[in-house]
Amino acid sequence: MNAPEPATAEDVRRRRRWIFVTTVALASGIIGLVGLWPAALAAVVVACVAMKSVRCDRRFLGGRQRAIASICLGCLGLTLAAGLALREIARCMRCHANALGACAVIRIYISERGVAPPDGFRSLLDAGACTTQQFLCPSSGKTLNDIASDVYACYVLVPGMAEALANGTAEADMVLLYERDNHDGTCGCVCYVDGHCQFYSPYAEVVRRVEESTRRLEEVRREPPNP
Repeated sequence: MNAPEPATAEDVRRRRRWIFVTTVALASGIIGLVGLWPAALAAVVVACVAMKSVRCDRRFLGGRQRAIASICLGCLGLTLAAGLALREIARCMRCHANALGACAVIRIYISERGVAPPDGFRSLLDAGACTTQQFLCPSSGKTLNDIASDVYACYVLVPGMAEALANGTAEADMVLLYERDNHDGTCGCVCYVDGHCQFYSPYAEVVRRVEESTRRLEEVRREPPNP
């Protein structure tokens, strides 16, 4: 059996660089497992580049093992991040459906009775028009018990807007109800007087639209009645 060639100074430097790069890739892969998908992506990219650039030399076997482990961890981290993102998308869809349903129930209540719910969401629950589940955002961390004790824990009626809808002074593009900051400031759902709902990002845009509708409603109230 031929004895391995002695390592040159260049081989030592390359091996040190290889160990450093693969160690960084492995650390990035581990960090990626906690939900930081950019670190997971970096682990895969760095490890693949390192695997491609190194020559097939058994002296770098340990480094190649770290690179392979980094790729596996990075891919796992990306998979977990994708799963979390899909779950949040599903929650947002459920949130949108709940808000849309609450808006529809209010409009039906006003259409059938000719007046706004006197006690807001609580009147809808008392009338059996909906359940507490309707007012629960899946991303809020609230429970049905929280909604039972505070029906406005997730969604809020713009003060006076339901009454304006009942008497015909509300405009179609005014905000009827909106959700609280249930998504860590990333987005929020807004439902309008005409019945359609929409998500806005960031949550500051929700606040802006609610304030604008409130201002416009005050202006309508100050206008003299038509003779």
